[in-house]
Amino acid sequence: MARRSIPEGEPRPPRPLLLFDGDCGFCRRWVARWRRSVGEAADFSPAQEAQVGWLSAEDTGRSVWLLAPDGSAYGGAEAVLRLLALRPGGGGLLALYRFLPGFALLADAAYGWVARHRVLASKVSRALAGAVEEPPAFALARRVFLALLGLSYVSAFASFAVQARGLIGEQGVWPFPELLRWAGRELSLPALRIPSLLWLWPTDAGLMACCVAGLAAGLLLVAGRWPRAAALAAYALYLSLVSTGGLFFSYQWDVLLLEVGFLAIFIASRAGPPPAVGLFLARVTLFRLMFLSGMVKLASGDPTWRALRGLQYHYWTQPLPTWSAYLADLLPLWADQACEAAMFGIELGAPFLLFGPRRVRHLGVALIAFLQLCIAATGNYGFFNLLALCLCALQVDDSVWRRLPLVRRRAEEGAQAALPRARWALAGWAALASLLLLLGWVDLWGRLRRGAEWPAWVEALDEWTSPFHAANGYGLFAVMTTERDEIDLAGSADGNVWRSYRFHYKPGPLDARPRFGPLHMPRLDWQMWFASLGACAENQWLISLQQGLLEGRPAVRALFAEDPFPDAPPRYLRTRIAPYRFAPFAELRARGSWWTRGPDRVYCPTLTLHDGRLEAVPGG
Repeated sequence: MARRSIPEGEPRPPRPLLLFDGDCGFCRRWVARWRRSVGEAADFSPAQEAQVGWLSAEDTGRSVWLLAPDGSAYGGAEAVLRLLALRPGGGGLLALYRFLPGFALLADAAYGWVARHRVLASKVSRALAGAVEEPPAFALARRVFLALLGLSYVSAFASFAVQARGLIGEQGVWPFPELLRWAGRELSLPALRIPSLLWLWPTDAGLMACCVAGLAAGLLLVAGRWPRAAALAAYALYLSLVSTGGLFFSYQWDVLLLEVGFLAIFIASRAGPPPAVGLFLARVTLFRLMFLSGMVKLASGDPTWRALRGLQYHYWTQPLPTWSAYLADLLPLWADQACEAAMFGIELGAPFLLFGPRRVRHLGVALIAFLQLCIAATGNYGFFNLLALCLCALQVDDSVWRRLPLVRRRAEEGAQAALPRARWALAGWAALASLLLLLGWVDLWGRLRRGAEWPAWVEALDEWTSPFHAANGYGLFAVMTTERDEIDLAGSADGNVWRSYRFHYKPGPLDARPRFGPLHMPRLDWQMWFASLGACAENQWLISLQQGLLEGRPAVRALFAEDPFPDAPPRYLRTRIAPYRFAPFAELRARGSWWTRGPDRVYCPTLTLHDGRLEAVPGG
């Protein structure tokens, strides 16, 4: 810590003045970055030209100095942090320097080491940050981020729109109006417990209007029109579906879309660069998503993951396999283990690179993006991978995006100067960051240490904010499934001849090639996979599905790829469950079979309708 006062009689600068060693190339490069960062808020001058007699050549050769209009002079790390605090919202590090015990000591030591080893520091900074001298800008990155987020919203709303009536409509499997009526009777402050615009219009028409409006909001984000209003509308509309969709919206990418969409409301703007705090919170979200995905696999104690044998089962036991997953399953065990080791390396290591210098950060982004593309190439996960890539895009600064023809025409937007933000805006960002970081930490620590206890006010805060999904927990496939069972749903008019219902993506006929469904989320197919992991009694929705089919509800029948009873509903329905496995390649070539199937067993009792009421058939 180096502080002095400008001697009496010496001139004081009209605004902060940074003095630096003009003979040092390393110093000149960093001063050029700082000059672009703070704009007109400070002046800069080589110490050799400033004619400041009360500072010796040794003083200015050892560190930079910041001369303040009030007569104060700061050297070393404090000079740099006070200079950077002149940026809009840039006072965070200075606050840590002044108030966090030990931070000033570490900062001064680090600055002193760099000052004594400038040649080495210059080589390291060029290697890690590149030769680009201007500070990283993210205006173009924000534009790409919002476009990809808009595309995620478009796929989510459009995908659900074709399933909405059958899944949660008035005549659907799990009708949302019944949920709202129950909540209105049983819950205090039901609109906060179940935040949804559908309270205003609890009908199929309101449900479809929500989907159409959400689709329009997503398209506005893609086009870059009214981004903040579009982001707010898309978030509110999708929250309305998640809150009322029950188990059909219980997937991690649904709450991830809400968390990213919530942040986008504050990041989205057409004026000025995105706020640094918003970029940081988005980076933390990507970190939590990836790091927890790797950590839960190890923390679960699952021996399959720990022995690097997870991918030996994953390709054929995942919810909705693809034909490319069949090809990947043909790889030898050593290749699976190498891929799994790389996966763990990316999930547990790459997230930390996001907080490094430019090239280190870009390397972390590239690794995460590569993993997401590999996942998308071998499975059906709806818009999840696109959403993860959306977060990646926000971590790549404009020096990269300017090179791409599709965004080059918006380079002027990336050059906008930072505008001072009002004090209330800075206070709002500080409160938002504190809230989201606290909620994220509660979830992270709770997953690493199960049973962790928190103060009552923290638990109450988590309880009342959780319905809005601004911060969520993540971690897919904590325990690898090593077997695959498929539920066959079949109907009969006479109890003797049974005909199976065909799903769009779920495995069924052995010769049906596994399909890709890019960006589409077939929620009924996914729920059938979850149902196969448990018992019939644990899946009351499946009983409701069968009742809808026996009653011949058009919305429920439309959920299937093929209805074997197009003219009249069946009299009986049964569910059998049987083990499935990818067929050997020789069998695929010889018989065209993608799957093998073992002996089946009863899953749910055979059901029928008697006087309009659902009953089990004795001995069925």
